[in-house]
Formats: sequence, structure tokens, C-alpha cells
Amino acid sequence: MAPAETAPNSKRALGVSVVVPAYNEERGVAEVVRELRELASRSKEPFEILVVDDGSTDGTPRELASVEREPGAPLRVLRNEPNRGYGYSLKRGIREATYDVVVITDADGTYPNGRIPELVERVRAGAAMAVGARSLASASVPLVRKPAKWLLNTLANFLAGRKVPDLNSGLRAMKHSLVARFEPILPDGFSFTTTITLAALTNAFRVDFLPIDYAKRQGTSKIRPIYDTANFFNLVVRTVLYFRPLKVFTPLAVFGFVVAGAIAVRDAIAAWREATSLSLDPNDGRRMEFWDALIKSIGIGDVAYLTFFTSLQVLLTGYLADLACEWLRPEHFSGRQGARARFYRQPLSFFATLAVVAMVVAIYFHYRDSFVYFRPLRPKTLVTYGGALQVFCAGLLADVLVRRSKLRDHEAR
Repeated sequence: MAPAETAPNSKRALGVSVVVPAYNEERGVAEVVRELRELASRSKEPFEILVVDDGSTDGTPRELASVEREPGAPLRVLRNEPNRGYGYSLKRGIREATYDVVVITDADGTYPNGRIPELVERVRAGAAMAVGARSLASASVPLVRKPAKWLLNTLANFLAGRKVPDLNSGLRAMKHSLVARFEPILPDGFSFTTTITLAALTNAFRVDFLPIDYAKRQGTSKIRPIYDTANFFNLVVRTVLYFRPLKVFTPLAVFGFVVAGAIAVRDAIAAWREATSLSLDPNDGRRMEFWDALIKSIGIGDVAYLTFFTSLQVLLTGYLADLACEWLRPEHFSGRQGARARFYRQPLSFFATLAVVAMVVAIYFHYRDSFVYFRPLRPKTLVTYGGALQVFCAGLLADVLVRRSKLRDHEAR
């Protein structure tokens, strides 16, 4: 085996560390290790295998002890007591890894480990991560899980802003530094792979997907279809919120705007029908009611207005969260050009303008309530006053984020 060299800009030596989590995989783990050793014998760079026995209660420890005595690439066996989870095992193995490129694969023989050199080559060519992507058509995925998997991938495609052929494949090569960067948010369960994929994509890291086959597993699957699928959906949304919150807040706000518009149209139609059903006889005494109803039909009802204003606040909250994400990362908008960059560099002016507009609308409603209708202030008026104050306070908070980030950058220099 070639002597280890130091990777550029890394504390890890140049080479490949393969991490294999194993929980009750006595039927497949030994064969997987032998397959990996065969790959190591053909590798042109240092190669090691780390199997993390996650508290197995079957013959997995015995199989590992047997294969450990066989000749070949270095094999280290780590053992969790008790069972700690798929993600925990991967994180432990990656922390113990010697080399700068980490490959993960399963111990059940489902993944084509012969494709590992191709994945590593993609990382060496500049990708932060290379994923073996299973297709729904060819992969051995149970029929009952395919609809949920398709829906999950569709949601991930939208939130990530690009097509994600396989969100949670267990065969991938990645830079050790990528995992180290996001380790604090990587979960201990099966969603480790989903999280690292979304974290890389939403932070503009290069992620390559290579089509692979997926074989029938040896042994019993540890996936709990309903519980784990629900967790995956929750995780996709939460992970994107960490890095691209507008991707989540904007659809919610747009949905609210659509509902507000539908309610406003419904109210206008109802008011118009009421107006046109009244008698137009000048002596009827209801002619004034007709004009009141006509004026009402072209106004915005309280429910529609409150729904619209709530949706606007949701959108502004998303903007504020997105601003925080942009300014808390090293490659933020300080060096970018264009309208969006100016929008993020000077948020207080935007929020203040919006607050002034809201205040003008509130004063108009106040005047109308107090001097035209001679009634107490309506909910619409009170909400607009409160909203103007909230928008201005949000602008102050955004300005604090920007200024503190600039101070941080100055201190770093």
C-alpha cells in the first residue's frame, strides 16, 4: 500500500475510508467486507474499511471476527453498546476515518460496491459528494413504499431547487470535510443521508448522481415504512429551513394570498347579488341600501383582509429568516451585485418603506371608522396598526443581523 500523503487544505491523509454500519447483518456483512477488500487490492491509493457494529444481537460479531482474520486491506471493527442508530454509526465511523474521502455503504449486500471507484473519482474531480442513485423503476423498492418515496423526492426536488434522483441512497462517496461541516445537524437515525444531501445541495456544493442498480437485500429491513416516511417528510422541510427558509415560507404565503383572494371574490359576488336584488324604486326607501351594498361589494372584507395581512407577515418572516441564513454563512451577499444583493444589504430601508405604507392604510381605516361610520376601531384597523409596528421591528432586527455580520467579517480580517 502506498504511503499516506497529506491532502491539500485538510488534516486528513489522501486515501479512501469505507464506513459500513451493521446491525444484525450476519447474512451479508462478511461478503461485503470481502468485496471491499477486493476493491482495495486494485486501488491506487490507501484504502481502509471500518465496520460499525451497532449493538447487533445475532451472529454479526462472530462473522466480523472471522473476516477480520482474513488477509487484505485494513479492517477496523467498532462496536456500539447498545444500538444507537444508523446515523450515529456513520458519524462515529467517519470521525474515526483516516482518509480525506469517505465512502458509505450498507452491510446487507444491496448496493453495487463495484461502483465505488467511480464515485471516488467524481469526488477527486471536484464534487463534494457523489451519490449512487437508485431509480424507482429499477430499484428493488417494495411496491407499498414507492408512492411515498416518489412524493418525498418530488418535495425534495422543489425545495432543493434541482432534480434529486435519489435523496437517501446509502452508497455515496464524499469529502470528509463536508460531513465535518454539517455534523451538528446530522441525525442519529436513517435520515442521515437525506440531511447530508439536502445540506450540500442548499449550500451550493457540487453533488453528482450516478445511476446504479439496487439488489434484493439479505436479511430483514430495519425501515419502519409509516414512521420513517413521516420522519423523512418532516426532515426534508426542517433541513431546507436551516439553509433556504424562503423555499418553505413562500409557498405558505402564496397559499394564504390565494385564499384571501378567493374570499374577497366570494364576498364581492355575494354583496353584488344582494345589491342587484334590491328594488330600484326611488320611493322604496331601500335605494341607499343599494348604494351601500354596491360600495361594499368593491371593498375587501375583514376575513379576506386579515388572511392577506397574515400571509404577508409569513412572507416577511421567511425573508427575515433567509436574511439571517445568508449573513451567517461565509459566502454571503456582501460580495454580490444586483438588486437582490442590495435588497439584502439594506433591509431596514425596505422594511421601513413597507411599515410606512401599512401606517398610511391604518390611518385611512382609522379616519373612516371614527368619522364616517362613528364606530369603534374595527379589527382590520387594529391589525394594520399592529402590523406596521411588527414590520418596522422586523426591519430593526434585520439591520442588527447585517451590521453584526459586517462586524464579524471585519474582526475576521
